[in-house]
Amino acid sequence: MLLCSLLWMITASICLEWSMADSVTQSPRAITVQDGESVSLNCAYDTNEAYYALYWYKQSPNGELIYIIHQYSESNSGRSGRYSVTFRKSDRTITLNVLSSHLKDSGIYFCGLRRMAQ
Repeated sequence: MLLCSLLWMITASICLEWSMADSVTQSPRAITVQDGESVSLNCAYDTNEAYYALYWYKQSPNGELIYIIHQYSESNSGRSGRYSVTFRKSDRTITLNVLSSHLKDSGIYFCGLRRMAQ
């Protein structure tokens, strides 16, 4: 029963548009959360581009990436339903916040970076 109430959130890294100068690093690598708790997943990034977008995705059991939320480099932190991001451009970090987590939130989460045209 306790196992059913645990929420496993595992993070991994992905870069949507490969470049030696662009990178993302996520932490923690794995986290266990009780049903109903809020959770935060961190992503540090590095890019030389002035304009870019950061994305959060969740991988479904069949391997499909499901879009959660995005953040443009020139925008304030955003929110979409139970999901929000805390964007710290000066620190080059973005945090995905999940409010009132559910068992269905279990999975592998990906942070991605995409260059934008000026």
